[in-house]
Amino acid sequence: MVRRAEELEKRDPLGCAYRRSDVADFRAPEPVDVIVAVYSLGYSRTAEQLCRFCQACYDALRPGGRFVGLNDNVRNPPPGTGSLEKYGLLRTCAQPPSEGDVIQWTITNPDGRRFDLQNFYLTRETYENAFRATGFSEFRWVDLQLQPSERGNPFWDDFLAQAPIVGFAATR
Repeated sequence: MVRRAEELEKRDPLGCAYRRSDVADFRAPEPVDVIVAVYSLGYSRTAEQLCRFCQACYDALRPGGRFVGLNDNVRNPPPGTGSLEKYGLLRTCAQPPSEGDVIQWTITNPDGRRFDLQNFYLTRETYENAFRATGFSEFRWVDLQLQPSERGNPFWDDFLAQAPIVGFAATR
């Protein structure tokens, strides 16, 4: 994905620079305004790993900078209250989940191809404590919303009622 983004940057420059690094070890060459982490936090298996990740992001931001992204919905741990199979998603883990348990995702594309991935369960409190402990002045969960053209479409009712993913926003 980084290679593809670099190719696009060469073709249509936006002023973006891409770096490959373990997030917890990343050091920005200069402070940035925004960090976006999509499905990255869930790869922290322990509170300590999550704190290292959050600290690296906090350190990379300018004062007032924002850290935003999407994450496994820790407010609705697997398996949730119903099936998400019509959306091509199956999410499972131990019941009840404990800190560090594997969350197994099976994603089925519309053409029937499937792939699996794993991330780890940490509690809502663990996430909130990690952001607070690393110095973020604000942290909040951001519920998913449909784009205006899809609002009222009953196809998405089950997904939104048991959303497997959630947004987050934090301010340095």
